[in-house]
Amino acid sequence: NTEIHRRSHVITPDGSKIVYILGDDMGMYSHIYIMDMDGSNPTNLSGNSSNNMSPDISPDGSIIVYSSDSNITTTDLIGNNKTVLSVGTYPKFSPDGQLILYEYDGNLFTMNIDGSNQIQLTSDGSNIEPLFSPNGDKIIFRGHILGYYELYSMNPDGSDVTNLTNSPFQDLGPDFSPDGEKIVFVSKRDGNFDEIYLMNSNGSDPINLTNQNSDDMNPR
Repeated sequence: NTEIHRRSHVITPDGSKIVYILGDDMGMYSHIYIMDMDGSNPTNLSGNSSNNMSPDISPDGSIIVYSSDSNITTTDLIGNNKTVLSVGTYPKFSPDGQLILYEYDGNLFTMNIDGSNQIQLTSDGSNIEPLFSPNGDKIIFRGHILGYYELYSMNPDGSDVTNLTNSPFQDLGPDFSPDGEKIVFVSKRDGNFDEIYLMNSNGSDPINLTNQNSDDMNPR
């Protein structure tokens, strides 16, 4: 009776392929797969390892980064040339493809794409889900304050940390619009189920895009 789930997809820059997680509802395995846009030719990129999460694709479309058993790992688009760069989770490429942003032990770091020059950006031990803005001038992330998560922004060097959501509810799962002007995210601020919200990149004017009796997650 085990169910199979496909989730957390990202699309290659040329629009030809989808990278996603294939996993079961028992938490026994999660693999990184790639397939053609029409669903054909699914291929396991992560091999025999069973705990693989958070795939992202380099801007030039040549490298996939993901977390494998809490190690930041890269591979090419056919599953070869696997390289472990560092311990960590939630890896994301910078828009210029020169850096990987990631989380380790609740703090955020950047490193070069070969794993060198690891720089710690935060130190309070409560930060996850980081990503760069489309032009690379900001990082947004989820921070845990007083029992609930808020969305924050900061400069790429870790300075100017700003609370974007300022609400006593769980806010999570952020993503930027392509022009960087909007952020879509998930919130429980309606007091019921997870709903999808949209706000300006400075946190102003949040609006509810969904309002139904079920959880809505993973907006892009």
